[in-house]
Amino acid sequence: MFAKYLKWTIVASVAIAACLLSMFGVFQTIRQSPSSSGRLTTIPALDLPRCDSSEVVSLLDRVIRSTPRGSSIQSIDGHQELSFDREANQRTGQCITHTDDGEVEVKFIVEWLERDKGQFAVRLIR
Repeated sequence: MFAKYLKWTIVASVAIAACLLSMFGVFQTIRQSPSSSGRLTTIPALDLPRCDSSEVVSLLDRVIRSTPRGSSIQSIDGHQELSFDREANQRTGQCITHTDDGEVEVKFIVEWLERDKGQFAVRLIR
């Protein structure tokens, strides 16, 4: 397992995110807005993002393309939610990756890292 940590920041009120590639996981802070003093204020997300939301789809794309087979991926589509466990507050989803060798079904989990900060994780299920 490689231990590589990639951190990136988008300035302004868009998002702050970090990607822990060694675990193929990604988390992103969502719903931020600038305060009157010019600092970013986190507005906690009320609900865990759906598996087909733009935030999850974007992060999942980066996670999948960061895997060893990521360079053979032509496109990713068909994002759908398979289940939502309200008690565990975890969503399970799947998508289809179109590779040089054909189609591959990929399953993933969306879960909170720090709900009060609006940070969620997207993890691939092996």
